[in-house]
Amino acid sequence: MAILLPAQILPSSNSNTPILRLGNGAFLWVKIMFLKKEVFNYNGEEVELSELSALQRIDYLSFVTQKTEAFDSEFKDAETQGYAGAFMRLNIEINAWLVSRSLFHLDQSKDENTLYQQVLSGWSYAAISFGSDKVLELSGMNIPLGNNAESETSEEQSEALSPEKP
Repeated sequence: MAILLPAQILPSSNSNTPILRLGNGAFLWVKIMFLKKEVFNYNGEEVELSELSALQRIDYLSFVTQKTEAFDSEFKDAETQGYAGAFMRLNIEINAWLVSRSLFHLDQSKDENTLYQQVLSGWSYAAISFGSDKVLELSGMNIPLGNNAESETSEEQSEALSPEKP
């Protein structure tokens, strides 16, 4: 929720709600209240993660497009040396971006890129991967691995090919 207020009636300075100066004596008081949050547990540690905002989802798609285009141009030939390592790096960078943007909603005193670097340097590969899965789940952005029609067809095909069936 965003509320435009004149300077005289801003919330108290001890409020943890971010206030943005727009110029001409106007301020934008921003309170994020519609985003889902959930505690993420990994290796005995807990951190609260938030779903991505609508703008962050757009930024995420742009970030993924930028990263994958750079990757594709560098590795046009799948047999190029270093492909596996570069692909893992791509995966880590994309997932760390997701986690950092989720964390930003819970601590807006830090810069998003600073949070991104902190996730890259302070979280393990598995924690980043599981954390990004949690952010995607909270954001309703999970990609199904297959639809039911395809899985039912494959089960029928495997039953038809089993050695017990004549």
